[in-house]
Amino acid sequence: MCGTLDYKEIEEEKRLWDEKAETIKDDVELRGSLKNPLAQLQKSRSQIRKFFLKSKNKRFLLDVGCGNGLFTVPMTEIFNFVIGIDISKAMIKRCREKRNNLDFIVASATNLPLKSNAFDAVLSLSLLQHLRTKQNVEKTLKEISRTATNGALIFLTFWDTHNSPTNFVKETLKREKYKLHQSLVSKFQFTGLQFTKYVKLKGYKY
Repeated sequence: MCGTLDYKEIEEEKRLWDEKAETIKDDVELRGSLKNPLAQLQKSRSQIRKFFLKSKNKRFLLDVGCGNGLFTVPMTEIFNFVIGIDISKAMIKRCREKRNNLDFIVASATNLPLKSNAFDAVLSLSLLQHLRTKQNVEKTLKEISRTATNGALIFLTFWDTHNSPTNFVKETLKREKYKLHQSLVSKFQFTGLQFTKYVKLKGYKY
């Protein structure tokens, strides 16, 4: 069961990402390897696009923790309408590309202001490790499940930290009726930091 939400944490994350949005020079720096961030971005976009092309229904996609929209915008080529959610208004403002079938909402992933059973697909990249309590990680996963339709595809990545360990995330998604049919733990290792593994989960809600 979820405990009490850590609202202090949520406000702190909002402040940090608003600040980062004001200081970064290149949007790609947020989402890629240090050696060749643009090439890494294009490769990741291609992988995600290939996965979501398998969606039986292509009405609505939700991107939770969308940041500056680098992965949100390309989804408009697949789905009828795409919504990006992020806690940082300043980060969303960095998305300069506007489309008729695209909208952004400023909100916390732990309390999505969206209808239940509405989205045919959910994308969430490198979000969970920023939630510093297990309660908020679990609540976010429950919110993703609540807003998704049966059969919805999910593409989720995160760094394996003590508050979002792989087994905990998998168990929570299983309880929410997600079947994870592909899992990847990358070989990236960072000494001296809290996380050591980059985890990619793909699956669907049954």
